[in-house]
Amino acid sequence: MKRSLILMMVFILALLLGGCIPISTAEYTIEIQQQEQWAATIEVAAPAQYVDQLSQSLNQIKSSQQIQSSGAQVTVETLPALPNGDVPHRLTIKGQGYQNLCQVIGCSIDVTDANIQRNLRFSLNPYTAIYSSMTPQQTVVTLKGGQIISSNGVQSSNSVTWTNPSEVMQAEMIEPSWWDYLPWILGGIAILGILGLLVLFGLWKMVNKPKSIHQPVQARQTAKHLASKVYPNNQSSSPAQLFDLQHQQPTPSPTQDKLCTQCRERIPVHSVFCPNCGARQSQ
Repeated sequence: MKRSLILMMVFILALLLGGCIPISTAEYTIEIQQQEQWAATIEVAAPAQYVDQLSQSLNQIKSSQQIQSSGAQVTVETLPALPNGDVPHRLTIKGQGYQNLCQVIGCSIDVTDANIQRNLRFSLNPYTAIYSSMTPQQTVVTLKGGQIISSNGVQSSNSVTWTNPSEVMQAEMIEPSWWDYLPWILGGIAILGILGLLVLFGLWKMVNKPKSIHQPVQARQTAKHLASKVYPNNQSSSPAQLFDLQHQQPTPSPTQDKLCTQCRERIPVHSVFCPNCGARQSQ
């Protein structure tokens, strides 16, 4: 006989009914994880005046022999009150191995190999004392974890939900594995690669950036000196304008003529005195 969560919930029920605790909602969540790890969560809500009794009942289940023998980890939490004033409590059971999961929640799981990943066939019978005796206003059962292939409930890509089930709940899903994260891993590698290329391109641009051409200070001083001789009354020219004057002077031919050192006019290369201003030329 299976030591199932359903039997434990019957035990809870006896405690609740013994204390006359009305249950408004009951939610069951079974999550399948990698390497046959799983988590089963039960949330039940009751009026605020029954908080202590409900918490005590759940803690007795936490320390029960059925839970201890399965090797599962169990936690009990009191959640914030609902808008209608009811206070929900959560019982979470975590373990490993499908056999232990079936013993805890009373389900059936058949495993079949399919290529790299395995398929799981899940079934859970709702016709137990938990539903007929507890009779909450609403019962919701959710199975999630792997990709859902087919089910007789309301399903999305990775979960299926049954509300107030009246028949055996069945679902076929792909067992979760690290392959599920492969697209995310490849996407992350691609993003890092693109960022790396952008960084390398930026560094290359910095290394090969054309250097700004700055005129030497000595050249500017020379230009200013020349300008002061050609335009002795011009005191308002900027350094850049004065520097340009050096390049505006005619360039003498290396074999026929030269520039006068005083007036900067073109004169024969062997002239001792400038024929224009009479200034003596330095040899």
